[in-house]
Amino acid sequence: MTQSVDEKFKAFAVKHNFVHRIDGAESHWYFIEGAQAFESGLYIASTLSFLNGIESSIRAILMYLDQGFENTDLTGSVLSNGLLTRAQNVGLDVGLLAFQNEADFTEKLGNKRTPVELVRHRNNLCHGNVFEYIQEVPETGERIFIPEFLAPVASEIRDLSEKWSKEVARFKSEWPED
Repeated sequence: MTQSVDEKFKAFAVKHNFVHRIDGAESHWYFIEGAQAFESGLYIASTLSFLNGIESSIRAILMYLDQGFENTDLTGSVLSNGLLTRAQNVGLDVGLLAFQNEADFTEKLGNKRTPVELVRHRNNLCHGNVFEYIQEVPETGERIFIPEFLAPVASEIRDLSEKWSKEVARFKSEWPED
């Protein structure tokens, strides 16, 4: 597929903006590779990269706030309602990570048993549960899964990642100088 100059520039700008906004190699590469995978139609890889980028950026921010900038141990919580709540408690606007049709995001966030959509997709895909994405072939009635069925989810998570990168940049710009 041949891209126009405008499409090529937009793809470059998106990747550059992730580097500029996230400003940390421990996180920004997930977003860059997520964008590249999306452009190539690799929707599983794209979705997982974006999800890991969001998780990594939150964990890095929390680690730096809790332990300082000299720490390099990013072990800790996986992307969950609890991790999002911790991020919200330090001032990050995690509401930006709500899916378009997720009016109950705030209620879900406060409920450990009902994950927000972002977390639910993370859990499904990281644990190999693709049943939600299976579709029926009309001609045969056969049920199949192909990665292209994830395109709408990958697109929404890509858009959330763009918003999230702006939020990370805003949050980091307000950090006090040491």
